[in-house]
Amino acid sequence: MHNQDAAVQLVVFEVGQRAYALRVEQVIEVLRMVAIAPLPDTPPWLAGMLNFRGQVIPVMDLRTRLGAPRPQPDLNTPIMVVTTGERMAGLIADVVREVISLPVAAVRAPDTLTGQAQVVATIARVRERLVALLDLERLLLTHALDLPLALEAAR
Repeated sequence: MHNQDAAVQLVVFEVGQRAYALRVEQVIEVLRMVAIAPLPDTPPWLAGMLNFRGQVIPVMDLRTRLGAPRPQPDLNTPIMVVTTGERMAGLIADVVREVISLPVAAVRAPDTLTGQAQVVATIARVRERLVALLDLERLLLTHALDLPLALEAAR
């Protein structure tokens, strides 16, 4: 396969009326809302901890993290269980839309820097809508200093 024929597979989801995506290999599973154990004295973006297949993982509320209004989640609210290879976490989104395959050439760096620039890796146009591909490692590492404290509080 030539480089120009290369494609990237993305899981597209929405948070606060905006479209975002992660690489499909980063998403382990999409769960419906389950019991999340809240933790005292944690940052607002940390919804709590989740027992996923016997492993306790932190759950990040993407609405809070990405600056969107925050309605109460219901039983249909999805939690994406994601991995960077080193870390696993749950990400609460509004809705998970689809898995798409795009040519690598359709994915480009953002034109301007925004408040989310630190976690947006690239931008893609999907059916006349812009989709921000999140840098999962940076998203999780942005708050890495807070994660050990949250994990310690969970014990």
